[in-house]
Amino acid sequence: MIDSWNPKTFSPEISTILSDHSELIRNYYEEDSKLMDEHLNSSPYQSLKPNRFYSAYAELREQILSPILEYSRVRVWHYTRLTDGEVDSMCQKLVLSSLDFLKSRIENLVADKLLTREEAETIYAESPFHSQHKGRTGRMWTTNIPRHPCYGGVVPLLESWGGESAYFWLSSSGDTILNSAKLSMVSLELWYVDR
Repeated sequence: MIDSWNPKTFSPEISTILSDHSELIRNYYEEDSKLMDEHLNSSPYQSLKPNRFYSAYAELREQILSPILEYSRVRVWHYTRLTDGEVDSMCQKLVLSSLDFLKSRIENLVADKLLTREEAETIYAESPFHSQHKGRTGRMWTTNIPRHPCYGGVVPLLESWGGESAYFWLSSSGDTILNSAKLSMVSLELWYVDR
Protein backbone atom coordinates (compact mmCIF):
# COMPACT_ATOMS: atom_id res chain seq x y z
CA MET A 1 0.00 0.00 0.00
CA ILE A 2 1.36 3.41 -0.95
CA ASP A 3 1.10 6.28 1.51
CA SER A 4 2.04 9.37 -0.48
CA TRP A 5 3.55 11.10 2.56
CA ASN A 6 5.81 8.13 3.33
CA PRO A 7 8.53 7.45 0.73
CA LYS A 8 9.32 4.15 2.48
CA THR A 9 6.05 2.78 1.01
CA PHE A 10 7.05 3.61 -2.60
CA SER A 11 8.11 0.79 -4.88
CA PRO A 12 11.73 0.87 -6.10
CA GLU A 13 10.43 1.77 -9.56
CA ILE A 14 8.47 4.78 -8.29
CA SER A 15 11.37 5.90 -6.08
CA THR A 16 13.76 5.79 -9.05
CA ILE A 17 11.39 7.74 -11.29
CA LEU A 18 10.83 10.42 -8.65
CA SER A 19 14.55 10.67 -7.96
CA ASP A 20 15.40 10.91 -11.67
CA HIS A 21 12.81 13.67 -12.14
CA SER A 22 13.26 15.47 -8.80
CA GLU A 23 14.55 18.68 -10.39
CA LEU A 24 11.54 18.89 -12.73
CA ILE A 25 9.12 18.24 -9.86
CA ARG A 26 10.78 20.85 -7.65
CA ASN A 27 10.87 23.39 -10.50
CA TYR A 28 7.21 22.80 -11.31
CA TYR A 29 6.02 23.37 -7.73
CA GLU A 30 8.31 26.35 -7.11
CA GLU A 31 7.09 27.97 -10.33
CA ASP A 32 3.48 27.15 -9.49
CA SER A 33 3.83 28.78 -6.06
CA LYS A 34 5.52 31.86 -7.52
CA LEU A 35 2.87 32.29 -10.24
CA MET A 36 0.02 31.88 -7.76
CA ASP A 37 1.59 34.44 -5.43
CA GLU A 38 1.97 36.91 -8.32
CA HIS A 39 -1.63 36.26 -9.38
CA LEU A 40 -3.11 36.73 -5.91
CA ASN A 41 -1.07 39.85 -5.17
CA SER A 42 -1.34 41.56 -8.56
CA SER A 43 -2.66 45.08 -8.77
CA PRO A 44 -4.30 45.68 -11.10
CA TYR A 45 -5.61 42.12 -11.33
CA GLN A 46 -3.67 39.79 -13.64
CA SER A 47 -4.73 36.37 -14.83
CA LEU A 48 -2.77 33.39 -13.63
CA LYS A 49 0.18 32.87 -15.97
CA PRO A 50 0.97 29.41 -17.34
CA ASN A 51 3.63 27.32 -15.62
CA ARG A 52 6.54 26.85 -18.04
CA PHE A 53 7.21 23.40 -16.55
CA TYR A 54 3.63 22.19 -16.97
CA SER A 55 4.07 20.17 -20.17
CA ALA A 56 7.06 18.19 -18.91
CA TYR A 57 5.44 17.69 -15.49
CA ALA A 58 2.13 16.57 -17.05
CA GLU A 59 4.00 14.09 -19.26
CA LEU A 60 5.79 12.69 -16.20
CA ARG A 61 2.54 12.40 -14.27
CA GLU A 62 0.33 11.06 -17.07
CA GLN A 63 2.70 9.04 -19.27
CA ILE A 64 5.18 7.68 -16.74
CA LEU A 65 3.66 7.60 -13.22
CA SER A 66 -0.04 7.02 -13.96
CA PRO A 67 0.48 3.69 -15.77
CA ILE A 68 2.50 2.42 -12.78
CA LEU A 69 0.03 3.69 -10.20
CA GLU A 70 -2.98 2.36 -12.11
CA TYR A 71 -2.53 -1.06 -10.52
CA SER A 72 -1.12 0.11 -7.21
CA ARG A 73 -2.92 0.31 -3.89
CA VAL A 74 -2.90 3.92 -2.69
CA ARG A 75 -4.35 5.01 0.64
CA VAL A 76 -6.79 7.91 0.27
CA TRP A 77 -9.25 9.72 2.53
CA HIS A 78 -12.78 10.84 1.83
CA TYR A 79 -14.25 13.33 4.29
CA THR A 80 -18.01 13.63 4.55
CA ARG A 81 -20.79 13.71 7.09
CA LEU A 82 -22.95 10.58 7.04
CA THR A 83 -25.70 9.00 9.06
CA ASP A 84 -24.75 5.84 10.92
CA GLY A 85 -26.83 3.82 8.44
CA GLU A 86 -24.90 5.28 5.51
CA VAL A 87 -21.61 4.36 7.18
CA ASP A 88 -22.83 0.77 7.62
CA SER A 89 -23.92 0.66 3.98
CA MET A 90 -20.61 2.05 2.72
CA CYS A 91 -18.73 -0.57 4.70
CA GLN A 92 -20.57 -3.19 2.64
CA LYS A 93 -20.19 -1.51 -0.75
CA LEU A 94 -18.74 1.80 -1.82
CA VAL A 95 -21.03 3.55 -4.32
CA LEU A 96 -19.74 6.42 -6.42
CA SER A 97 -21.70 9.66 -6.79
CA SER A 98 -24.70 9.94 -9.07
CA LEU A 99 -27.94 11.88 -9.10
CA ASP A 100 -29.89 8.64 -8.59
CA PHE A 101 -27.73 7.71 -5.58
CA LEU A 102 -28.24 11.18 -4.06
CA LYS A 103 -32.00 10.81 -4.52
CA SER A 104 -31.89 7.40 -2.85
CA ARG A 105 -29.92 8.79 0.10
CA ILE A 106 -32.39 11.65 0.51
CA GLU A 107 -35.34 9.25 0.33
CA ASN A 108 -33.76 7.14 3.09
CA LEU A 109 -33.62 10.22 5.32
CA VAL A 110 -37.30 10.89 4.64
CA ALA A 111 -38.14 7.25 5.45
CA ASP A 112 -36.15 7.54 8.68
CA LYS A 113 -38.04 10.78 9.47
CA LEU A 114 -34.82 12.81 9.49
CA LEU A 115 -36.12 15.05 6.68
CA THR A 116 -39.59 16.14 5.65
CA ARG A 117 -40.72 15.61 2.06
CA GLU A 118 -40.45 19.37 1.46
CA GLU A 119 -36.88 19.48 2.81
CA ALA A 120 -35.94 16.50 0.64
CA GLU A 121 -37.35 18.17 -2.47
CA THR A 122 -35.39 21.37 -1.72
CA ILE A 123 -32.11 19.50 -1.30
CA TYR A 124 -32.65 17.46 -4.47
CA ALA A 125 -33.76 20.45 -6.56
CA GLU A 126 -30.76 22.55 -5.57
CA SER A 127 -28.12 19.84 -6.01
CA PRO A 128 -25.27 20.85 -8.34
CA PHE A 129 -25.64 17.42 -9.95
CA HIS A 130 -28.35 18.90 -12.17
CA SER A 131 -25.91 21.33 -13.81
CA GLN A 132 -22.61 19.49 -13.23
CA HIS A 133 -23.67 15.95 -14.09
CA LYS A 134 -20.56 15.08 -16.13
CA GLY A 135 -18.09 16.41 -13.58
CA ARG A 136 -19.65 14.67 -10.58
CA THR A 137 -21.13 11.37 -11.75
CA GLY A 138 -19.12 8.24 -11.04
CA ARG A 139 -16.59 10.03 -8.87
CA MET A 140 -15.53 10.15 -5.28
CA TRP A 141 -13.39 13.09 -4.26
CA THR A 142 -10.48 12.08 -2.07
CA THR A 143 -7.18 13.35 -0.76
CA ASN A 144 -4.02 11.31 -0.50
CA ILE A 145 -2.83 13.20 2.58
CA PRO A 146 -4.75 12.78 5.85
CA ARG A 147 -6.13 15.98 7.32
CA HIS A 148 -7.40 16.77 10.80
CA PRO A 149 -11.20 17.33 10.96
CA CYS A 150 -10.49 20.96 12.01
CA TYR A 151 -8.41 21.64 8.87
CA GLY A 152 -9.99 24.48 6.85
CA GLY A 153 -10.50 22.40 3.73
CA VAL A 154 -12.20 19.61 5.68
CA VAL A 155 -14.47 21.65 7.96
CA PRO A 156 -17.06 22.54 5.26
CA LEU A 157 -17.26 18.87 4.24
CA LEU A 158 -18.19 17.88 7.79
CA GLU A 159 -20.53 20.74 8.66
CA SER A 160 -23.46 19.46 6.61
CA TRP A 161 -24.81 16.05 5.72
CA GLY A 162 -24.49 14.64 2.27
CA GLY A 163 -21.28 15.93 0.75
CA GLU A 164 -21.05 18.78 -1.68
CA SER A 165 -23.42 17.13 -4.15
CA ALA A 166 -26.15 17.75 -1.57
CA TYR A 167 -25.26 21.08 0.00
CA PHE A 168 -22.80 22.90 -2.28
CA TRP A 169 -25.16 25.57 -3.64
CA LEU A 170 -28.02 25.45 -1.20
CA SER A 171 -29.64 28.69 -0.22
CA SER A 172 -29.59 29.63 3.45
CA SER A 173 -32.90 27.83 4.01
CA GLY A 174 -31.53 24.64 2.47
CA ASP A 175 -28.32 24.98 4.45
CA THR A 176 -30.38 25.18 7.65
CA ILE A 177 -32.08 21.93 6.67
CA LEU A 178 -28.78 20.08 6.36
CA ASN A 179 -27.37 21.50 9.57
CA SER A 180 -30.50 20.79 11.57
CA ALA A 181 -30.45 18.92 14.86
CA LYS A 182 -32.40 16.09 13.26
CA LEU A 183 -29.21 15.04 11.46
CA SER A 184 -26.99 15.09 14.50
CA MET A 185 -26.39 11.32 14.51
CA VAL A 186 -23.53 11.29 12.02
CA SER A 187 -20.17 9.64 11.63
CA LEU A 188 -16.86 10.54 10.02
CA GLU A 189 -15.22 7.66 8.24
CA LEU A 190 -11.72 7.57 6.81
CA TRP A 191 -11.44 5.18 3.89
CA TYR A 192 -8.69 3.74 1.84
CA VAL A 193 -9.33 2.59 -1.67
CA ASP A 194 -7.76 -0.42 -3.29
CA ARG A 195 -7.29 -0.05 -7.00
